[in-house]
Amino acid sequence: MCTVMIPFIRRNCKELVTSVDANIVCSLLNLVTSFLGIEDGRLDLNKAQLENANQVVLSYLTFAICYSIGANLHDSSR
Repeated sequence: MCTVMIPFIRRNCKELVTSVDANIVCSLLNLVTSFLGIEDGRLDLNKAQLENANQVVLSYLTFAICYSIGANLHDSSR
């Protein structure tokens, strides 16, 4: 997903502050791991036991993409 979105943003959007691809991906992964309860490289099973895990993880991923890739965009590019 990031391999498609980051080049699109680089070509078609304006950023408020210039960013590096690695930082965007790192921010995305940090958000997803915080939602899933991964601490010190270990998954907290109490937080990970979800009824509809696929839908929840996709929701977390969608949120993380919006805030890691889209948060730095100028208003006219959003």
